[in-house]
Amino acid sequence: MSFGRVLHGEWIKFVTLRSNVPVFVAVVVGLAVMGMLPAIAAGADSGLSAGVAAQDVLGSMSWVQLLVAIPAVVFLASEYTSGSARVTFLAVPTRIPVLLGKQLAVAVPAGLAGATGAAIAFIGNALLLEAPPAVEVAMRAAAGAGLYLAAIAALSVAMAAIIRHLVGAMLAVAALLTVAPFAVALIPIEWVQRAAAWLPTPAGQLVFLPDNLDASLSWWGGYLVLLAWMAGATLVAGVLLRARDV
Repeated sequence: MSFGRVLHGEWIKFVTLRSNVPVFVAVVVGLAVMGMLPAIAAGADSGLSAGVAAQDVLGSMSWVQLLVAIPAVVFLASEYTSGSARVTFLAVPTRIPVLLGKQLAVAVPAGLAGATGAAIAFIGNALLLEAPPAVEVAMRAAAGAGLYLAAIAALSVAMAAIIRHLVGAMLAVAALLTVAPFAVALIPIEWVQRAAAWLPTPAGQLVFLPDNLDASLSWWGGYLVLLAWMAGATLVAGVLLRARDV
């Protein structure tokens, strides 16, 4: 079976899961509404001349990313829970195209939802304030939000393929994205704290944040780190998919 047919099949599965559309609409609405709250608060406090930083506009990304990650995990792990993985892999014995197809089927809408929600938030800031983030900053941040969520979705699918257990994969992804950066940063050893910057969340989020001269990674370097996490997880998942029984 060609990869195009596999991808089409996975896309059909994705859009027919009733929970997916509301969740990705919630991603757009969450980024847009939460992104405009700082502007509303600043305007109420200081008038229209107040300014809002780009990182404040996208401050909700820490929980919005979970709205993307959890459906991505469910999309793959639920096949093992329901037993439909046997049928899927019988149709595609090589298995790797199924993994890549699922990643693409989730990553594309995740990226579009992230970019759309962030763009609406920045447009709202431009309408509400006289000193919104600069246009070039807003454009890069909106595009970066989409790229970030797309990579998070693909990483989550790969982790679900590695773990296969629905609840276990959810907990592992949530821990990696939200708990690990704080836990590692609390360890009072300098090199360990520096290593926290190379975790997927703090590294990947640099792609939509303004340049920080104090950061150990550039915005593109941080995104490459996130892509490396995603690629590594995909490689491990691919090997395990081929090696393990369904």
